[in-house]
Amino acid sequence: MLPLLLLSVLLQAALCAEVDPLLTLVSILPELQAHGLSSLTKTAKMIIALGCAVFAATFLEVARWRLQRARRHAGGHEEHHEQQHRRPYRRAFAKNRKYKQINWAATMHFMTEAEFRDTYGMAHATFLKLLGTLGDRLSDQPAGHGGVRGSEVMPPEVKLAMTLRWLRGGSYLDLLMLYGCSKASFYRTAYRVMEAICATHELELIPAIQDYQVRGDASRLEHLAAGFGRWTDNIVGACIGAIDGVQIAIKKPTVLDAPNPTAYINRKGFFALNVQAVADSSGRILWCSIKTPGATHDSMAFELSALFLRFIALGLAPFYFVGDDAYSNAEHMLCPVPGSLPAGSREDAFNYYQSLTRQPVERAFGMIERRFGILWRRLEVRLANVRLILMTIFLLHNLALDDVVPDTHAMRTGTGGMVRTGGAQVGAGARRTSTLRDDIMTKLADAGFQRPPHAPGMARA
Repeated sequence: MLPLLLLSVLLQAALCAEVDPLLTLVSILPELQAHGLSSLTKTAKMIIALGCAVFAATFLEVARWRLQRARRHAGGHEEHHEQQHRRPYRRAFAKNRKYKQINWAATMHFMTEAEFRDTYGMAHATFLKLLGTLGDRLSDQPAGHGGVRGSEVMPPEVKLAMTLRWLRGGSYLDLLMLYGCSKASFYRTAYRVMEAICATHELELIPAIQDYQVRGDASRLEHLAAGFGRWTDNIVGACIGAIDGVQIAIKKPTVLDAPNPTAYINRKGFFALNVQAVADSSGRILWCSIKTPGATHDSMAFELSALFLRFIALGLAPFYFVGDDAYSNAEHMLCPVPGSLPAGSREDAFNYYQSLTRQPVERAFGMIERRFGILWRRLEVRLANVRLILMTIFLLHNLALDDVVPDTHAMRTGTGGMVRTGGAQVGAGARRTSTLRDDIMTKLADAGFQRPPHAPGMARA
């Protein structure tokens, strides 16, 4: 009781109370009882019986505050909830909303072959063949458990079509309503489809080299070399692939994805990956390396790849690759002679046919960029998922080339997310001489190969 009395004296001095607290308490007793404040009523009666005026003043202030709060709660509660909130609720729709799924059978009934090819980047027959190759990897019903096909959340053909349309360049915002799924389900399904494609298909170069180095079977490499040799009467007859690099634009990596994100800024000033790829004479991708930052030079990116460290180190003679002057000239890499060369010289003729042999990889990059619109802008995915997307694109590009059907989709305008590495600084190794380059240069000169004359007014390449 003593601490309360001392507190009462301090409050009374601070408030300068000049009213009679006992008379005020008697006047508010009926209102306290009307609001159901029984504890305050009992306390007020006890204070009146004791005649403690100082403590009554303090209690008066507390009772006043409690009465005001009770009045607000009794009279203004409904008005408070009728007023519009300053920040309305974020979720103004049903929590478990669902889009109407696409009727795949009806869609295929009204879609022509040309429309299907333009929409999904491949012929319908190739689509069905790919769907059969994936098998039960896309099914929601476990095999051998008696699942009913009609009870699946999304049929496998719809999952594959949705993923192909996204890689083709469609926005996920449009695909959500078209194919009937949520954003989380869309990305989960797309990555599942791409993982299934990468698990059931592979690029051909590494298995062919393994057959040659381990089992001594060079038939697959000889088949690749025959495609390049037809332009020079098999003088450049042991080339098994044309190699080049391409810059794939990506969003800025996080510190968790890469310890040094600034290393991914290439010489053109945007974040990118330096992707190395090898193509055959028809433009099919045989091998790729997707791991070096955009600031890495082409020759360094190739020498850091598993192809160079594991297979070329063991020796590929007599087979070799064809690359531009960004790579190091060696017995396994045929590079052009750097510098400005006089017209009609044997070095100039060699550079022409070496460039002719290297053109398939450039055409492959052009076809890939034209076919897959997701590369027209930077990839807005995590760095760990970029390799999965690009590997899937390369595999689908090879499947689409088997159709031997030209892509009629219009070329986009503006700056894209796939930029050639051509025009980079000439590698120091390109100036090295090698027995391979000297022998091929001599054979071309002896066979009378010259650069074809160009039309008047056209600059010589």
